[in-house]
Amino acid sequence: MRVQRVAPLEAGEESWTVLGDDWRQVAPVERFLSHLTDQRRSPNTVKAYAHDLKDYIDVKVTTSVGTVPITPASADLDALLHQADQAKYAVKHRRS
Repeated sequence: MRVQRVAPLEAGEESWTVLGDDWRQVAPVERFLSHLTDQRRSPNTVKAYAHDLKDYIDVKVTTSVGTVPITPASADLDALLHQADQAKYAVKHRRS
C-alpha cells in the first residue's frame, strides 16, 4: 500500500490518493480524500490524511491465545505458562 501523488488534469493543485497492493485506489479512502479536495482543503492537508489513512489501514491487530488443560497433576504454574505459551505460538504458526 502506498500514498501516490495525483497530477492535476487541468491547471490546478495536485492531490493525493492511496493505492492498494494491487495498484488500485482504495475506494473508501479515495471518496474521503475527494471530499477534502472538494471542500478546498490544501494539498498538504489531503496528503497528511492520505498518509494517516494508509497507516491506519496497514495496522493489523491479531490475538493469539494458548490454552492448556489444568489437572490435579499440573500444579506447577511455570510449567502451565510454558505449555500455554507453546500452544499460542503453534496457533500463530498455523495462521501464517
